[in-house]
Amino acid sequence: VTKRAAILVPICTAKGGEPSIIYNLRSQHMTSHAGEVSFPGGREEKEDRTLIETALREAEEEMGLERKRVTVLGQLEEVKSKHGLAVTPVIGIVDGIIDLEKDNLVNPDSGEIEENFTVTLKALYNPSNWVMDDYGRWGKFPRFIASPHPIWGLTAYVTKRVLAEISNSRKERPTSKLERTNAERHGHMLYHIEGRAAFALRWPGAMTHKQGATRGVL
Repeated sequence: VTKRAAILVPICTAKGGEPSIIYNLRSQHMTSHAGEVSFPGGREEKEDRTLIETALREAEEEMGLERKRVTVLGQLEEVKSKHGLAVTPVIGIVDGIIDLEKDNLVNPDSGEIEENFTVTLKALYNPSNWVMDDYGRWGKFPRFIASPHPIWGLTAYVTKRVLAEISNSRKERPTSKLERTNAERHGHMLYHIEGRAAFALRWPGAMTHKQGATRGVL
């Protein structure tokens, strides 16, 4: 039986008003992925009713990010990690303005995160900020190089998928009240990031978990 895990992709408005994504730098003392950039997350536990709960619980434990501060948009299909875990990315918007100088969003009791940093969506969409690394028989995978720490592996792959979803959704953004109503009826959702970045998000199987749907191995 494949073990399941979930990660939270925290979209936010960073200090200065830029729509951004929050990334974790894992502690050097961790037994796995030490010193790597990641999203908060971990394995599914018995008390978790859904994988969305898994992602929110892990974010609260690792970052001290209260669940009530996160508006969940939905989830993407599973990604198989190099350790054999079926990882489900959960996408959410964090309320308020994120100023990591005032609140570093690190739970010291957890000891899993060394620091957090944000990257603007504008920077993430800039193709000159990405390179492709060749892993031989495993294929080529993206790496983001315009951040305090390089973003690669599963984290970079999931980031690319989230960016693609936003791009696809913007092309089909409902404009009239009737279109918005129809979009909501069909599982499409409209959200604002602090009123600055409005777009429709079309999450496959929004708010549901897709059994057995895996793409890529990272």
